[in-house]
Amino acid sequence: MKKMAILLIFTLLLTGCHDAKEKVENQTANDVSTTDSLDDTFYRVVNFNTNLNRDNYYTSFGQTSDFQTIGRELQVLSTEHFSTDDYYMSSGQYLKNEDMDKLLRRSSDPKEYPHTLQVQRGESVGGIQNPIMVSTVHEQDYYLRKGDEYVISGISFAIVIDPRNEDNSRLATSMDDQTVEEYGRQTISRLYDYLQTKKDLKDLPANICVYYSTNTNESTIDGRYILKSYCNGSVGNIETLNYRNYMFSSEEATLADEEVASQFEIFKSNMKKASTEAVGVIGYGRYKDNTIQSMNINLNVNVKTYEELIYLVSTAADEIDSQFTGFDVKGSVGNIETLNYRNYMFSSEEATLADEEVASQFEIFKSNMKKASTEAVGVIGYGRYKDNTIQSMNINLNVNVKTYEELIYLVSTAADEIDSQFTGFDVKVLVYSQDKLEAIIIRNKGEEAKSSLLY
Repeated sequence: MKKMAILLIFTLLLTGCHDAKEKVENQTANDVSTTDSLDDTFYRVVNFNTNLNRDNYYTSFGQTSDFQTIGRELQVLSTEHFSTDDYYMSSGQYLKNEDMDKLLRRSSDPKEYPHTLQVQRGESVGGIQNPIMVSTVHEQDYYLRKGDEYVISGISFAIVIDPRNEDNSRLATSMDDQTVEEYGRQTISRLYDYLQTKKDLKDLPANICVYYSTNTNESTIDGRYILKSYCNGSVGNIETLNYRNYMFSSEEATLADEEVASQFEIFKSNMKKASTEAVGVIGYGRYKDNTIQSMNINLNVNVKTYEELIYLVSTAADEIDSQFTGFDVKGSVGNIETLNYRNYMFSSEEATLADEEVASQFEIFKSNMKKASTEAVGVIGYGRYKDNTIQSMNINLNVNVKTYEELIYLVSTAADEIDSQFTGFDVKVLVYSQDKLEAIIIRNKGEEAKSSLLY
């Protein structure tokens, strides 16, 4: 049975006031992040070159849960073959644009793209003529460290199936699971055959998985892995995976898990009873082999005083402990109006005059986060003081990431920098990407930073 984990996130609206090489040598400290703030299912991240497919990936998946699910679940599936104790992960460096063309394009002449993962023109799948079946191939690279060098020693791929009409429009209804699974099995063999044509990849152990992406005509959360095969010298046994996502409350969720649906309804009812004004409660459950693994709950409340806030947060925590057992629960509390507190904003002239030492620490943190990021980063800190001594700092870290691997690298780097730069007070960091809250980092006074992704 999993340990219950509870995370309550407070968004307070304060009123008033290289081409890839086999070996990459001499990485600097900012090029490798630890995972000290995360659990042991995460890899240390080595930051080599930018993933050339990052923009296309974000365009395709940035608005659904697929953005994190594809990368995070692929990482978890990789732990069966590449230990997090020994291996380092990086964004994909080996499949270049020309490789993606060979895998994702097709023409009227089958000889032009012999390794394509798409349906050949003139063929049909699931009753759809000439469908586009594969959206992308997502890559994660795994390295072993030998001295100061990182040596590529394994690789994982997610073949993302997103069935569409020939004109790239979405299907009116999702293609049935059996048809998608049968097609996915073919793509695993085709991708492995293509890897054998690549000198730097043909002898590399490859974990090839198939992901059935979200059909946004029907949902924003139902993307899931359906197949995996560990290939080392040949195509390995192709395993069927059973992952599902359900939104609570919904008829589908109730049919899938009546017990958890009942627990959620009690939680929802009790939160509404506890609140003075309207409350919105939505849960997202993740299932494996028909058993719930975790639930994320978005709790939208409207409070007018600090005391109301504390009461609802405490009530939510008590209700989580009371209603849910055997799986992880994360709660996000948003849309809160609370009392006006005096803060120093970093970096500002007022903050520097008030506390030159902390202002200097913040500037170093800010500079290092900008160096670590591929694109622009916004960093704003809010320091809370008592008797001219800082008690806590909340940091809004606005990044612009296009892949899950970039997100993990920046979250891990931020946690490392917090431990390195700030001492003697609490620090909380809210990590946003494209205005969407993606992660939170909490470092309590005297402890090491802990990170949690909102996934």
